Amino acid sequence: MKCDYGCGRKARYQLKNKKWCCCKSIKSCPEIIKKSSISRTGSKRSKEQKINMSLSHIGQRSSKKGKTYDQIYGEKANEIKIKMRRSKLLTRDIKKIEAKFPFLYQVEDFKLFKNIVKVRCKNSSCSRWFEPSYTQIYERHRALTKPSGFEENNFYCSEECKESCILYGSSISLTTYADNKVFINYVLERDDYECQYCGEKAEHVHHERPKKKEPFFALDPDLAWSVCKKCHYKYGHKTGTECSTGNLSKVICL
Repeated sequence: MKCDYGCGRKARYQLKNKKWCCCKSIKSCPEIIKKSSISRTGSKRSKEQKINMSLSHIGQRSSKKGKTYDQIYGEKANEIKIKMRRSKLLTRDIKKIEAKFPFLYQVEDFKLFKNIVKVRCKNSSCSRWFEPSYTQIYERHRALTKPSGFEENNFYCSEECKESCILYGSSISLTTYADNKVFINYVLERDDYECQYCGEKAEHVHHERPKKKEPFFALDPDLAWSVCKKCHYKYGHKTGTECSTGNLSKVICL
């Protein structure tokens, strides 16, 4: 007998509604999870809903508090520990961040301070450099690359900075990964994939107005041209120039 909810798996449990399911709870059925995920796509919680959810958790004790990894994860404890060690190493290597999250690396400010990767707090009244966790980096990357564009997962050094930031909870959208890809392909095709400096094959697109200083011009093809990788960093982001990575990292972006 197969599951009555259409997942195709073998039915093992009879629920209170007399239907048979592959899991003890209907919420664990793969087909129900899939339908629930589709129904939530594109939906956003209101600020009031978020406040109510936060209030509902006040006073609740974490089920994981005081427990070891072995007690929480059982057989998967060693696997979880290895993943955490790898994520910690990632936050110490700026080259690995650039390789794994190239679009995020272009948009955000990353700096190496005494072998520790740091980012700038998005709150304009703070703007101090702090060490982000791997989760913060990954969630910011996910917010930038999903179709809905920029979301609330900005880099904040504290809860106070997050709550007081004007960008937190807003629906401001500048550019998404998909928009950026279309823009780059358009500029490269327009210039016949030819570097505008040396004439070699172009792979990058240089912005006349730096994206970190003037993001509203980030998708303007009239203010961009095709360049090869060597010329992009030799002329476009040459050390000491106005749009060099070092100078751009000192700019406070709202």
